[in-house]
Amino acid sequence: MRAVIVLALLALLAFFATAQQCTESAQIACVDDFRAAYPICKKAAEAGGSDTAADLACLKYINKMQPECWPCICWFGKEFDVPIKGC
Repeated sequence: MRAVIVLALLALLAFFATAQQCTESAQIACVDDFRAAYPICKKAAEAGGSDTAADLACLKYINKMQPECWPCICWFGKEFDVPIKGC
């Protein structure tokens, strides 16, 4: 019985992992969003929270990003050699 539960949990995790992948079409659709947001968010990160205007500008760009672009953030960071916390 325990093996069945473990297998069911693994199947569920595999389903969610494949559902949240950064596909090639998402990469193409999201590259402009990433390139627009990165310099502004980099400036906000370098300020370390002391520049409220930069923080708000970064949040504005992140908020405008398409929801299907979220799984691609770490991919872009790795591809363009950009350090992103949490990736």
